[in-house]
Amino acid sequence: MTPDARIDDLSDEQLMLLVKFDNDDAFRALFERHKRGVLGYVWRRCGDRGAAEDILQEVFLGAWRTRGGYEPVAKFTTWLYAMARNACANRLVRASRERARIRRVGEAWRPSRVGDEPLPRLQAEETGRAVEAALGRLPERQREVVLLREVAGLAYGEIVDVTGWPMGTVKTELHRGRRRLAELLGETLR
Repeated sequence: MTPDARIDDLSDEQLMLLVKFDNDDAFRALFERHKRGVLGYVWRRCGDRGAAEDILQEVFLGAWRTRGGYEPVAKFTTWLYAMARNACANRLVRASRERARIRRVGEAWRPSRVGDEPLPRLQAEETGRAVEAALGRLPERQREVVLLREVAGLAYGEIVDVTGWPMGTVKTELHRGRRRLAELLGETLR
């Protein structure tokens, strides 16, 4: 890493090493790169936009607080999504203790760009609601690996690192989740 390297040109791991030394610009760059992916992942895990935004803040605050102990032994995204997964689990435990109900938000899964034409927009919204409802009907393990793979874009090895499950389990749950999702969507979109 040269002193004149631009922040945007650095890898996540290089940026996090700068963050270890309190580099605010590097941290801001990491946040901007990953906020959308982490938010999408936690939103689909907990089903509530407000809770997801809170968890997003917790995850990045946790990353800042633990920056001194960061070592680039795995990809930065593996470390970050493991923190997001744990934050979701902690939130669910707290909600369960308080007997709070987690609401599903039907708009969680929809294409990022749909024209202003009413029919395509309505079709995209309908598809988004159908996908969200189908995700909600998947068993937890299947939903988790589908979200980590399809929404967060993690590789199989990264999913193993995040979940702590064996590779075979990850592949099996992903296969079953995708197949069940297709079945559910086939029923819904007929």
